[in-house]
Amino acid sequence: MLIHEMESLLRNVDTRLGRVEQILPTLALQEDLRIVQRDVQGLKADLQGLRVDVETSHRHLRVLNEDTKGDIRLVAEHLASVMQQLSDMSAVLQRLDRAR
Repeated sequence: MLIHEMESLLRNVDTRLGRVEQILPTLALQEDLRIVQRDVQGLKADLQGLRVDVETSHRHLRVLNEDTKGDIRLVAEHLASVMQQLSDMSAVLQRLDRAR
């Protein structure tokens, strides 16, 4: 191998080594990967807890909705009763007015 070929080869190796040196600090270490894995497992646990909370809230909201429907039904029945009483009173008042 000639000297200029060896110099060219060394420059090429040096250039490639420079690229590798730039990439190395950005690569994750095994400890970094373990930390990330632990964080992901924690997030999964949090997500599962959140899912349970959402399902519990959903059940509570359904119960509240049914209670509200029952309350509205009671108010409507009472209102109908009051309206009937007012109608009856109005009829009595009209009869009294005619009797005068």
